[in-house]
Amino acid sequence: MQSRHDAPGACSGSLEGEMAEKNKNQTAQERARLRELIGAQASNRFCAAQSCPSKDQPILKKDLYPIVMAYPRRTVYYHRACTTTF
Repeated sequence: MQSRHDAPGACSGSLEGEMAEKNKNQTAQERARLRELIGAQASNRFCAAQSCPSKDQPILKKDLYPIVMAYPRRTVYYHRACTTTF
């Protein structure tokens, strides 16, 4: 009895071979590069800190730091450098 791989007319370039071309390090590098590109994009949010030197410029997505206020329930956005950690 022939297996699926020994069958006549079976293509030699299967999906398993195509998926195995990249190893874990290569896909991790691609994900890191994609995160870096996304982080460099400007968001549509502005910093709520009073002492922020760039209040009039949108926050980059990698620097975006949302804080949910208790009352009134709303979210304010800061640069990571403009917030203080408790």
